[in-house]
Amino acid sequence: MGPFGVLPATLSGLTFVLLVGFGYIPVPGALAWSKEGHMMTCRIAQAFSTPIERRMGPRLLAL
Repeated sequence: MGPFGVLPATLSGLTFVLLVGFGYIPVPGALAWSKEGHMMTCRIAQAFSTPIERRMGPRLLAL
């Protein structure tokens, strides 16, 4: 421990370097779905739904 019970300056410097370094790691961006992607998801969901769930769909969309 450094003076006044705080972490030594070297540790906080290392933490800063790591945080800045991780900020430069490339990550893939989020990809948005198109209208066709949403329609395909709806068709797949309809194939697995029961008749009662299919009747409830339009009611939920009307809310």
